[in-house]
Amino acid sequence: IDAYRRFESWVRSRLSTLDSIFGATGAIYALRRGLARPMPAEVLLDDGYLPLHAFFQGYRLVFEPGARAFDYPAPVGTEFGRKVRTLAGVWQLLRYYP
Repeated sequence: IDAYRRFESWVRSRLSTLDSIFGATGAIYALRRGLARPMPAEVLLDDGYLPLHAFFQGYRLVFEPGARAFDYPAPVGTEFGRKVRTLAGVWQLLRYYP
């Protein structure tokens, strides 16, 4: 998992240098108060929906390497369900931000 997180952080830092990342890390992200908006009840990924709303309002989505969040290992057998939910949420976002 550590190698995955390091790789993901490296990719996000490179994307941020070019322009914007594609979404936020659900464990920790910041958003200007004025860009927050109510979400449709069925939206699965607030960390995708709200950042994309900001992006389409003309703001950049940047990666902050100094930000810290602490994560605990998920119980065995729950990771697959989490990934399915995340991918379903990504597909769902296409409806709002084609």
